[in-house]
Amino acid sequence: MKSILFLILYSLLCFNFINTATAEQANRCHCFRNREFNPSNRFSADEYLLATSFNSLVAATLDVSKKEIIMQMMKGGVAPSDMVIALYISKQSGLTPDIFLAIHDNGGTWQEILHTQTLKDKQNKTPILKSITNGAETATILRKITEWMLEKRFAITAEDVSRLDPNEFSYKETALLFILHKLTDTPVDLLIDLTRKQHMSWSEIAHNGGMTPAEVGKNVLQKRA
Repeated sequence: MKSILFLILYSLLCFNFINTATAEQANRCHCFRNREFNPSNRFSADEYLLATSFNSLVAATLDVSKKEIIMQMMKGGVAPSDMVIALYISKQSGLTPDIFLAIHDNGGTWQEILHTQTLKDKQNKTPILKSITNGAETATILRKITEWMLEKRFAITAEDVSRLDPNEFSYKETALLFILHKLTDTPVDLLIDLTRKQHMSWSEIAHNGGMTPAEVGKNVLQKRA
């Protein structure tokens, strides 16, 4: 039944993906008004910095342009977490991410998507796909994908990332922490101290390292390990 559903949705939705977004999804997308560090409002640019740095990491490791990521989220109302998971499955399977997003948007879980006949032979290809197949929570999947991207782009090991408490650092914060570590040569422990004990904002830390939020994103696309 799931295989039939997959094929039906593929034929009907791969040409009409943009039209599947609901009004609720469209509300997920928003523009960032604060894109520069502001000393009088130190945390105002943090949301933008976290988004642009993470999108750059995704673009650099999952073979998609940053512009395409942003456009998909804007016109399709795609949640960032769904975009990342779909792009990762696409990278490992060689299939277009649009169909995965369309099926997920219509109620299919990531686990069900990987259980379809079309993807059964891909399930054991990587530990992350196996984790999805076993029904891991979205937060766990995103953290594993983030670890994979950091390793691919900056040679950051899973052991390095395991030093961070996932309850204290979101997947985007985890990515940004190691991005700033690589771009500014600041020790990880010092960055943790700056953001958690000295309560500096992420954009403030980047500013002190000589970079605007936009420059952090650009450097992620250019710099490798």
